[in-house]
Amino acid sequence: TDSTFSFANIRDQAAIIQSPKFHGDFDETIDESFLPELIQSANEIKANLTIVRVAARPTNDGLPNEPDSLARYTNDLSAYLHANDVHYIDMIGHIESGDIDATMYYDGYHLKNRFRQSYTEFFAKWMLTSAEAKGTAQ
Repeated sequence: TDSTFSFANIRDQAAIIQSPKFHGDFDETIDESFLPELIQSANEIKANLTIVRVAARPTNDGLPNEPDSLARYTNDLSAYLHANDVHYIDMIGHIESGDIDATMYYDGYHLKNRFRQSYTEFFAKWMLTSAEAKGTAQ
């Protein structure tokens, strides 16, 4: 993986934090999304579906990089997934807890190479704990 993703290891950290991208209100976009079909396919094959939202690089003061309109969209997405029995993990909560911070990122969304292993281990342990709490660990 290091050779495959080596381009990411030489990136300079962006001076300006990238703004998260989204494309309108949730209710206006869901019918044109592949998400309903993905949920339907998972249900048909009786698969447990988990959606993970990647956290954008926090602002320099440590707060989540999330405009109000994106926060509303995210809340609507979360409600939709919950209503459809889809497990949803929003990594922005880990910014608020201090487990993820701006120093871990090259730019708006990509981790520095030296943080990838520790972040992956943190995420795997968190997923296992979350699954055990729900009684779905295998």
